[in-house]
Amino acid sequence: MKKHLGTSAVYFTAISTILGAVMFLRFGYAVANVGFLGTLGIILMGHVITIATALAIAETADEIDMVMNVGSFLDEDYEEVITEIEEVKNSCRGNLLKVIIETGALKEPETIAKASLIALYSGADFIKTSTGKFYPGASLEAVYIMCLMIKKYYENHGKKIGIKVAGGITSIEEALGFYKIVEAVLGKEWLDTSGFRIGTSRLFESIIEAIEA
Repeated sequence: MKKHLGTSAVYFTAISTILGAVMFLRFGYAVANVGFLGTLGIILMGHVITIATALAIAETADEIDMVMNVGSFLDEDYEEVITEIEEVKNSCRGNLLKVIIETGALKEPETIAKASLIALYSGADFIKTSTGKFYPGASLEAVYIMCLMIKKYYENHGKKIGIKVAGGITSIEEALGFYKIVEAVLGKEWLDTSGFRIGTSRLFESIIEAIEA
């Protein structure tokens, strides 16, 4: 019997958190563009969304993924990026926060390093390469840079932050490459689920097929 990887991501929670934050953070813009009645509607919807989000977190989610505001980051509006991450972290109520920095959109090593540090200093418990949906996924170079930033943060603050590699990983050889980088830069103490994860359902199925072959 063929086995499949079962996942049940809390997409509703993530989407509602984003929408709720946008509605309240952009209140002034809304007043100027949709008028009084439209603004009242936005306020009501914002309350509905944030209540539903709180219930979803309380009932189902013990880990929260958020995508860093890549647009604001590339515009060098770092204060906006930091504020958004800190607000999501504060709403996590002690749950683990994974910040996706979308390395495929950042491209340059210096940019990836800066995004990693911003996420680390804003409260991320994990930094993650990508969603794998809109930009190129994980690369060996990006993961190496992210590991260097995690090591730097750990040396300065003594707090272990994890790394999750995701996006376009389809072979065991690729996964081993990322594993070796984490081991070489961060050490064996990072080689557990609190320090290193790989996100890929396709790889899981490849492993099952190899075992059953």
